[in-house]
Formats: sequence, structure tokens, C-alpha cells
Amino acid sequence: MTSKLPMTLGFRSDGEGWTGTEESSPTVYSTRDGGGSWRAIALPMPAQLAPSPNGKGFLGYNTSVVLLPGNGVVAQAQDGFGKAWMFTSFDRGQSWRSIPPPPSPAELSDLSFVDSRHWWASRWDNLFKTSDAGQTWTPVATVTPDISGDWTFGPAQVIDAKHAWLVMSSVNRRNAATGLMMTSDGGLNWTAANVPKPG
Repeated sequence: MTSKLPMTLGFRSDGEGWTGTEESSPTVYSTRDGGGSWRAIALPMPAQLAPSPNGKGFLGYNTSVVLLPGNGVVAQAQDGFGKAWMFTSFDRGQSWRSIPPPPSPAELSDLSFVDSRHWWASRWDNLFKTSDAGQTWTPVATVTPDISGDWTFGPAQVIDAKHAWLVMSSVNRRNAATGLMMTSDGGLNWTAANVPKPG
């Protein structure tokens, strides 16, 4: 493996591991022995992205990999101009299927997984879902707290198909506040949760 720092790193209990990196071509790395050895895996280059004449990116590519529950990975590559594309693999990187990025404003880091096919993407007050491993996305709801204030929201932390949590925060001129929201109906409705106060 290269000496560059990994962009992401994830392992399974059987020793399978994945990492993204920064390279001159879109590349991820995989291990099957807990990191004892690594193999480079080239991600496909979308037709709409023109590589440099030598086949490598002008500014290089950053790649990230997220492990799916049970089996599979989601990989993202981003070029030096900020253009990103995503893939899934369910055969340890032998083949890749192109998927669209989650709807704006959500990003790869905003994904949370019920299982390898059912994902949530949430950013700010927007929530989207997919039931086909990212091939199509459906807007679900606008997260609206049942308390007053100007709130922003972190990515949902999914427990199962119906239940999830998310952190909310509010900053104004006088103070900052944080809280938790929960849903028990698949994200259609959210309720502020009572959290312990420090001290």
C-alpha cells in the first residue's frame, strides 16, 4: 500500500478491510487478512470525465469507501475539480456498479444503512431513502422539530427500518444548544428526545 494517509478505513470481523486514498488515478485498497497485505483496486472512470493524456488525473483523485452491513461496499471518487461519482460492489471489488450520489445536499458521509440495500441519506433538514442500494432515491420528509428554535441536524443514525436518531444543534448570539431527535415511523415524523443534562 502507498505511504499516503488513508481517506477512510473500515474492517469486518473476518479480516476484510477497505480504505480510500489519494492517488493519480481513482483507486481503493482492500485486504482480506486484517491489513497484513493490501491490493489496489482501480475504480471505473465515468465516460463524462476526461482524464489527462497520460490517463491520470490532472490534480489526482480522493477516494472513500464505506462498508455496507453484511456484505458490500460503497466507494466514492472525487477529482481535483470537485466532481464526484460513486459505485457499489458486492463481490469484494471484482465488479462495480455505478450509482448516483445521494440527492443534494446529502453526501457520502450522510449515509446510514438499515441493510445492504436500504439506506437513508440526511443532511440539514432533508431526508431521502433508497431501497435498491443507491440506484434511486425518494424524498421522505423534512425534519421539523416539535420545539421552537433555529436548528440544524446531523446525519440520521439508523437502528432499523422504522427507528433512527439524529443530533440537532442550534447556535445564536446568546448561547448554543444541542439535542436529539428520534423517529419511530421511518422518518415521517420526528420527536425531540429528553437527554440528560451534564453535571
